[in-house]
Amino acid sequence: SAMTLRASSFGMLALASHNVLLRLFFFYTTFGDALSQCAQTFLPEVLYGDRTTKRRSSTGDEQGTEAVPTISGGERRERIKATLGRMIILSAVAAVMNGILSNWIATNCGGYFTSDDAVCKLMAGNSRYMALSIFLHPFIMLCEGVIMSSGQS
Repeated sequence: SAMTLRASSFGMLALASHNVLLRLFFFYTTFGDALSQCAQTFLPEVLYGDRTTKRRSSTGDEQGTEAVPTISGGERRERIKATLGRMIILSAVAAVMNGILSNWIATNCGGYFTSDDAVCKLMAGNSRYMALSIFLHPFIMLCEGVIMSSGQS
């Protein structure tokens, strides 16, 4: 990638630090990706409503369809606000936890990734930038999931 090319221009230690921080970043992005999937799964039903639903028996067989009563505009707005509110809270919790944890790991546990003290020092010095990226990622992915679920992509 372009970032790896740029990091390699600073030397071998910077490239090694970049690679470790990049792997750590990719580990934590899976939590943000899950929030995007959550928005894409739950928001369409809230936004558009499902007019019919299939009933299932206790054995899991479909028994037929029944009409679901439509909801008013005000009630739909409240459901959208409640659902988005929960997702924003989940994003905030994931962002704070992931940001703090990734920064702590990069700063204090560099020895688990490399035996070179210079690389550990570079990782600790640049960990705040990675932590900021990891902090923003869940919110960005939530916004992406909302846009995709609303059909505006």
